[in-house]
Amino acid sequence: MAPEVIKGKECSPEVDIWSLGTTTIEMIDCNPPYFEENTDMILDLISTNETSKIKITCLQSFRIS
Repeated sequence: MAPEVIKGKECSPEVDIWSLGTTTIEMIDCNPPYFEENTDMILDLISTNETSKIKITCLQSFRIS
């Protein structure tokens, strides 16, 4: 859920960009951002624009030797 949506604002191109970025992080990490946190903490982190760290764990398992 994009920060604008959490804050009750209208959907906009920024929401689409945020969703694309989140999907990209999930593809790289094999988990969504803040996967280890509880729901309330996730909503707080997203709405305060805290950045998620990319762990790159999933990509390592797909390396071609």
